[in-house]
Amino acid sequence: MERKDILLSAQRAMLGAVTTNMQAIAIGYKKMPVILRVYFKTQPTEDECELVKEITTEIVADFNEKEITYIKEEIFVAQKLECLDDWLYLQHVNI
Repeated sequence: MERKDILLSAQRAMLGAVTTNMQAIAIGYKKMPVILRVYFKTQPTEDECELVKEITTEIVADFNEKEITYIKEEIFVAQKLECLDDWLYLQHVNI
């Protein structure tokens, strides 16, 4: 799986799924399983957790089962941001 393929898939999957409570989204794809890490500012709602599942489902659907069969979802609340292999989304924060 090439970097451009996973990033384009994730970008498409995230369309309309990013909420104002999402501070950042990182992806790890160089080792299996693929990891989607979402940082929330406050405790995510049930709907926001469902949006994360929709993002991972859309990404998996873009690849054959030899490339990706599962994406581990990690949800962090008010944590220090740590990138995996790439950032997919990063919200601007005024300091």
